[in-house]
Formats: sequence, structure tokens, C-alpha cells
Amino acid sequence: VICGLAVCFILVLLAYPAALFLGQRAVIPIVVAMGFNSVVGAIENIWIAEFRGQMRFAQEFKMRIVGKAAGFSVAVASALATHSYWALVAGSLASRVATTVMSYRLHNLRPRCGLSCAPELLRFSGWLLLGNMSETLQSRFSEIWLGRVLGSSSVGFYSMASELSAIASTELAAPINRVMFTSYSRRAGDTSALRDAYLRVSGLIWLLGLPAAIGTGVCANQVVAILLGGQWHEAARVLQILAVAGVLGVMTANTHYVYWAMGRAKFVAALSIIGAIVFVVLTLLSARRYGLLGVAGAQVAAAGLVLAANSAALFRALEMGPAEFVARNYRVLLASIVMGVCVAAICGILPHRTELSTLTQLISMVSVGVVVYAIALFGLWT
Repeated sequence: VICGLAVCFILVLLAYPAALFLGQRAVIPIVVAMGFNSVVGAIENIWIAEFRGQMRFAQEFKMRIVGKAAGFSVAVASALATHSYWALVAGSLASRVATTVMSYRLHNLRPRCGLSCAPELLRFSGWLLLGNMSETLQSRFSEIWLGRVLGSSSVGFYSMASELSAIASTELAAPINRVMFTSYSRRAGDTSALRDAYLRVSGLIWLLGLPAAIGTGVCANQVVAILLGGQWHEAARVLQILAVAGVLGVMTANTHYVYWAMGRAKFVAALSIIGAIVFVVLTLLSARRYGLLGVAGAQVAAAGLVLAANSAALFRALEMGPAEFVARNYRVLLASIVMGVCVAAICGILPHRTELSTLTQLISMVSVGVVVYAIALFGLWT
């Protein structure tokens, strides 16, 4: 609760400077509303964490799905009624309120206010908070800078492209990681068991995430045309570059949970800080000259550096050689590359948009990708 109030206070203080920086006074109430949003999230019933410890993920799923449904419904209804950007703010707030309400309905126990466990919690969660703040800085700095340099339309596209490219490591990998964190924690004292668990989970994440990330890059032209219109076709290059960052994100998607299980939250925070610093510096150097492409390139460079440092440390922590890791995952990587090449080839021979709708093109490419990936993976395993 204290952290939520602190975040709210900081956002309120930064609202006016942010409006001056962007030249948009409308930013002030939006930032204040987001601060209130953090307070609502902070009072969520902490006892829902018990669901994960007991592997009762159906309860958490109910809570999250109700929040998503409420946010989507309110956002759509508000957009239809007001035709204003405030619909997004209303949807975000509704989602947070619904999730918080559900957290109390699903668990009978209630949290108590107190600071008796603060020192123990801060030893771990302090570094976790610092890492989250660094990741937030990295994800939002580009939007703030682009809004200042290139305008709000560029911010909207880049935000959408960044979210699309990260779907593989957020929407696909995150639920798996939440499920497995308890298992990692139970094996933290046994390096061999923890290594085996990590390899199994990383194999599953690669199996689902790599083809999704690579496919996003290959189908970038069709995705952009459907979501933004044909006039934005040049922006597909940005999504293609960000898809590379998405691939790198998949490769490190479950490493943080392993470090947290081992009590190495400080190292995770250090990785996040390094990635944020590299991204901010490269964005400042490249955004004015190369625009969206420069920011996308900075994101790839930051992800690549974090991947290198992360992998080196992980191999030492789990007493694992690179050859062992490659031997477990190379088939998925090769199958994904074969899929990407075949889908790109199909895209080249499909009729032009005037003869075949863009949506039909995308459906055809996805269908071919699924079939080719399955065949290639089966062939490599047999």
C-alpha cells in the first residue's frame, strides 16, 4: 500500500513537468488518473498469492479474466459513447478495480496493515521494485521521447508494435512462469533439479514463443495493414525490427524466475538497470536521426546485451554448459527458422492486395506457418 501511495505521489508531482515536456496540458489529468490506478492495485488482497503456492491457478484465472473483461467492456463502451482517449484510461481503471474486488471475493482472509515484516520483505522486494521501475522506465521512455520528437501518432504506433512483438514473452510465457515459480522455489537448494526444471520450462516457452515472435516479424506488413491501414506500410519495418527483440525476449523469458527462486533478486534488478540505461542512451543518440527505426534498433541492442549477460550468469548459476542448453532447444530454433523462410516465400507468391484481401493473406500465411512448423519439428525430433 505504501509503495502504491508513493507511486501515486510521484506521478502527481511529475504530471505538470510531463505536460510541459510534451507540450500537452491534457497529459496532467491522465497521469494523475494513472497514479490513482496504482493505489487501487496496491490494495489488492495479498492472500491471493496463496493460490499459487497451492497450485490453485483456476482461482487466479477467474480474477484476471474478470479484470480483463471489465476493462475491455468499459473501454469499448466509453469509446463508443465519448470518442475520447479517456476511454483507455477508464478501461484501465475498471480493470484494476474489478481485479481488486475479485481478490477479496475469492479469498476469505484479509490483509492487516503493519510494518513488522517490512525489513524482511524489503530485502527481496526492494530489489524487485527497483527492477520493475527500471523496466517501466525502459518501456515508457521511448513513448515520452517519441511524443516530444515525432508526435503522438508515432507514439501510438510504436506502443502497439512493441506490445505485438512482445506477446510471445508476455502473454504466452508469463502464465507458464507464474505456474512454475513455486516449483523453482522448491528446487532452489538442489542445483541439478533446478537446472532440469529450467530446461523443461524453457523448452516449452521456446516451443510456443519462438514461432510466434518470428511469425510476427514475417507477417509484419499484413499485421500493420490490418490494424493501421495501408498508409502505414513503411512502419512495418519497425515491427520487423521489434520482432527481433521479441525473439531475444523469449530466450530469456523464464530466467528471472529462476534467479528469484535462488534469492538473487539483486542480480535481476542489475540486469534491468543495465538494459534500461543502454536503451535510453541509444534512443537519445538515434531517435532524432532515424526516428522509429532508431528506437526499435535501440530496443534490440538492449535486449541483446541483457541476453548475453543473462546467459553467462545463468550457465554458471545452474552449472550448465552452453552445449547442454543448445542440445535441448536447437530443434525448436531450426523449425522456427524454416517456418519463417517458408512463410516469407508464400508471402512473395500470394496475389497482390487488389486480388486477395490482406486478411486472407494473413490467414493463409499463418496457416502455412503452423503446418510447416509442425512438420519441421516432427522431422527434427524423429
